[in-house]
Amino acid sequence: MLRQALSAFALTLIAGLAAWPNAGHAQSWAYYMNGEHQFSGLFPGEPAEHAIDYITENGASIAAHEFSAQRGEGRYSITVVDFAEHGDEMENAIAHAAANVRARGTPVYDEFAQLNGIPGHAISVTEPDGRQTISQMYLYETRLYIAAGSEPPNVAPAAHFTQSLDIHHPDGTSVNLNPGGATTREEVLENRAREAAGGAE
Repeated sequence: MLRQALSAFALTLIAGLAAWPNAGHAQSWAYYMNGEHQFSGLFPGEPAEHAIDYITENGASIAAHEFSAQRGEGRYSITVVDFAEHGDEMENAIAHAAANVRARGTPVYDEFAQLNGIPGHAISVTEPDGRQTISQMYLYETRLYIAAGSEPPNVAPAAHFTQSLDIHHPDGTSVNLNPGGATTREEVLENRAREAAGGAE
């Protein structure tokens, strides 16, 4: 059942890519799932994994993992930062990640976002050289996930990539904190508060 669910998810994403204006990009995009860091997404080929140092808002350095791939002049990455040993740095993690992207150029879109009920942020900027960078970031339990795609001028933004991000439970199933279909920031945060209260009982 799990394999069938994941296959259906991947096929849906690939079908969406086929409808993308520059559909030729879809030919080499492939579904990638990482069980250790509990995420999946579409990449233009097998992503390379790099150990990096992630600098928090307070200047602390946390070991993180970046998974990235390139296609032509486009670059696509998912960064996973685990705050398990740095809980005091989590409070403004999403705001700080968004600020890092915002500093790269002029914001075109800069709003609250949610992924299956996980609150986060979506932002796209036009960089000084005309490149379009789009990013989504979500904090689930102790992990911060940052999906970012960057394309040269006159190429469709990489929303298809950032929107393919999915966060998983250890057993590989998708995390879904939104069975009621909440869409606004208030509804999503209310659901999270309700879940936290239930877990504390």
